[in-house]
Amino acid sequence: MKIIKENKQDHLEVRTDHKANPSLMIGLILFAFCLSACKKSPDPENDNNPITERKDKINSNLDSIFQYAQQIYLWNEQLPAKTTFNPSRFFNAGANSEIAIYKDEIMAISKFAINPLNNNPFEYNALNLIKPKYSSIIEMNASPSTDTNINTSDNDYGIAFVGTANNEVRLLYVDANSAAGLLKLHRGLKVMAINGKTATTTPDYYSFISAALKEQNMTITIEELTNGQPNSKTVQLSKRPYRKNPVLAYKIIKEGLKKIGYIAYNSFTYEEDSRRYLDPIFSMFSTEGISELVVDLRYNGGGYQSTAIYLANKIAPASTNGKLMFTEFYNKMMQDGKADLLKNQPLLDGDDQPIYIDGRIATLMDIDYSPAGNSFLFEQQLGPSIEVRKVSFIVSNKTASSSELLINVLKPYMELKIIGVSTDGATNVKTYGKPVGFFDIRIDRYKMYLAMYQDKNAHGEGDFFDGLPADLSTEDEVSVDFGEKNDPAISAILGNSNTLASRKENSVAKSSQIRSGSSSSNRLTSKTYLLPEADVSGMIKTAKQFKLKTKNITDERQQKKQL
Repeated sequence: MKIIKENKQDHLEVRTDHKANPSLMIGLILFAFCLSACKKSPDPENDNNPITERKDKINSNLDSIFQYAQQIYLWNEQLPAKTTFNPSRFFNAGANSEIAIYKDEIMAISKFAINPLNNNPFEYNALNLIKPKYSSIIEMNASPSTDTNINTSDNDYGIAFVGTANNEVRLLYVDANSAAGLLKLHRGLKVMAINGKTATTTPDYYSFISAALKEQNMTITIEELTNGQPNSKTVQLSKRPYRKNPVLAYKIIKEGLKKIGYIAYNSFTYEEDSRRYLDPIFSMFSTEGISELVVDLRYNGGGYQSTAIYLANKIAPASTNGKLMFTEFYNKMMQDGKADLLKNQPLLDGDDQPIYIDGRIATLMDIDYSPAGNSFLFEQQLGPSIEVRKVSFIVSNKTASSSELLINVLKPYMELKIIGVSTDGATNVKTYGKPVGFFDIRIDRYKMYLAMYQDKNAHGEGDFFDGLPADLSTEDEVSVDFGEKNDPAISAILGNSNTLASRKENSVAKSSQIRSGSSSSNRLTSKTYLLPEADVSGMIKTAKQFKLKTKNITDERQQKKQL
């Protein structure tokens, strides 16, 4: 709602006097009308504009964003001088929001560093041309909760849909902890109607789905098969908070005498949260004596790096214990300890509480950013373990960051197979391509995430800015549930090559996908998943992974956590 205040200075009062000259009176009235007609339209600079009211602070923030980039951005040496870049040019009193101004600046910063392998910016984002591929900024209160992971993404129904080429709407996936999950809805079910409106694969219906997901209640009519016969069932859902379950499905796939463990993992949530769900699954796999493992990451856009480390330790053979997992590489200024702006950033634990060194609050300047100080080793996990000779990953072009890290660090030590899925089944699939990570930099009431370091595995491999290529590519068959043998991706892993799609350069769209919370005004192309983009989607580093230049951390109060 826009509030308009009366401007007293522009108010012209015309008084009448019975003794006044009639000609003079007419002239004054005409002058008043002329003045009123000639007034300029409301100026955002003078119209109670919150952006204008914070102009000085915004310009200060713009300045800070660029100065931090000059010190901590992975490719800082390719940035121009501040006088050349001129951060204040991004101030725009007519912007839709303050954060939009900062996003414009970060977008401009992201265009300078050029990848010599393709002559595109490292942060060129083919899936969204108006956003950098890696760097971003969010409002402070938009940060996901690391304590509870209460549906920090998706919608309050925990459900996603997909429209197929044969005019069907199906469930793409369902969070097991959501209201839909508790009613045993699952991937592959055919949707007959939503809120009484017959399902169809049209742009208007996709918009209808997006709107329905924002309502407090929703009914879904699905088709189920009972003894091979279709019958419909209508369920009523209501919005409610729930703890997000990153595991979409898990099972044992039996192929002859062979037992294959399968996990569909959707997000690298905070490590303690993922452990809650993954530990029992790996315990079951250990008891069953699986010989192979399939990790389905087809919709996994990444998350916390520490969780990728945990999962890599779960999967890797015992012989890797103590061996190099990966190394982080920061820019030279950070490695040399010269990024002095980091003194302004307190080092906080997972509860946003300060960490102390020798009685003072530690800052990000106290961190060791050398390659030696950021080399991570495999560590054997406590509890039941699995010993598998082969691990297969199912990926798509949305598989990113921590997902790619997990695959990359296991490559030197295990037999790996990467199966790519796409909406047309004919695309040579590559993952998203995000071998970089970050931690937040706090500026005013915002958290900035700039591409800050690059991860490389034990063989020094980590330049997959265009993505990790799949060994085989096939269709994302959405009519079957996760882990079923008639899923073309699973069939490919089992060696049934007749399910693999031929690789055509030009193909007809087989399916178009929409995800909870998203909207679309046009039918999707055959090579694009329509998934909601998180404010921060990437490899996030937390304080527990930092190594200090000194180990003298004082415990000034018991509840203060230490590294």
